[in-house]
Amino acid sequence: MPKSGGFGEPMVFAAVMGAAAGVVHAALYFAGLRPGAGAIAALAAVFVMPVASVVFGFVVSAVLFVIWKLMGSRESFETAYRCGAYSTAISPINIALGVVPFAGAAVGAIWGAVILIAASVETHKIRVATARLVFGILCGASILLALSARIAGRAMSRRASAMRAETARMQAEAAGIQGRIRRIQASAPLPPLSTTLPALMPPGRPPAPPDGSLEDQLKNIQVLKAQTQPPPPPQNGN
Repeated sequence: MPKSGGFGEPMVFAAVMGAAAGVVHAALYFAGLRPGAGAIAALAAVFVMPVASVVFGFVVSAVLFVIWKLMGSRESFETAYRCGAYSTAISPINIALGVVPFAGAAVGAIWGAVILIAASVETHKIRVATARLVFGILCGASILLALSARIAGRAMSRRASAMRAETARMQAEAAGIQGRIRRIQASAPLPPLSTTLPALMPPGRPPAPPDGSLEDQLKNIQVLKAQTQPPPPPQNGN
């Protein structure tokens, strides 16, 4: 790999590898081998992943540039970017390996570490032992993070399934309660107010006529409340 020559060629290479990774992702989704947010999202990956590969390529290359500088490299950022861009050649294979739980992430991380070790030794002239130590540690950390994320994702999926089942059970219980209430109301309807009001009236008070209006019934209720209230206590004079 030439150390210089501009950013255009490695950017195009990274975009092509991103598009290939997007095609693999979409193919695996439609084959039922990879979960996703839907068919539209799977097809959109074919167009989004090339852009993401180019944009994040600069971010990853900046991190690698700092790491290589700390390891003693004297190469420029352009060389670091070219190394990072051409290492995206394994992106489609990493996407394909992702269908294998746990093992896919581990194999992809180890493969990427091997490529970066080779770039460190051949391009940046760093000692083999130093390159193996640094990128071996980074590879192990990335594997642990990937496994932790996978385990956490499965735990969240199980909790979400349990919450959906509990919600469905509560909705079924609420529907059953509402059905029982409707059956009780249908079998024992409440009597009209015109028939129950006379029993509440005090002796000597004429009841409201059965066909009285709602306004008359409300007036009778107000009168009943006024008559049933206890009288105020007498006030003692000075």
